Amino acid sequence: MEVNCRSSIKTRPFTTGTATRFIVALINQKLKGMVAIASHLKAMKDGEESITFGPTSLLSNFGEGWKLQIVTFTDLSADKLN
Repeated sequence: MEVNCRSSIKTRPFTTGTATRFIVALINQKLKGMVAIASHLKAMKDGEESITFGPTSLLSNFGEGWKLQIVTFTDLSADKLN
């Protein structure tokens, strides 16, 4: 499964069942000092409400058209302004 990270403009592969906490920690380690810090993970699909993964959630495949996206603290701040 692939997780998109807009901050680093990279897509990173992970296996189904990987803990969200591990994914966020690993991405933050790779982004350290470079860009916005990752907060959590969301599954997104056009026309559907996004699904938020909590820290103990396991990575799941929701099917065709769903994309996994890292949400940063900067993204959260921008949402509050809108």
